[in-house]
Amino acid sequence: MTELQTVDARVLEARHELAATLDAIGDRFNVRKQAARLGERAKESFSRNPTPWVIGGVLAAAGIVAAVTYSFVKKS
Repeated sequence: MTELQTVDARVLEARHELAATLDAIGDRFNVRKQAARLGERAKESFSRNPTPWVIGGVLAAAGIVAAVTYSFVKKS
């Protein structure tokens, strides 16, 4: 392999690495893909152990009820 072929091979390899890096960056900043991944992770987490999700839901509902009740009591 000549020196020119070696340089060409390196340039081609660098282009492929750059393309892969740009694809990874694009995936990172793609909001739809990230939201889909987050949704899948949440589904898997719930499937493995729903207890924390149920407790979190109950606490969130209790917080909303407390906030609404407080706003009505404060107005009186």
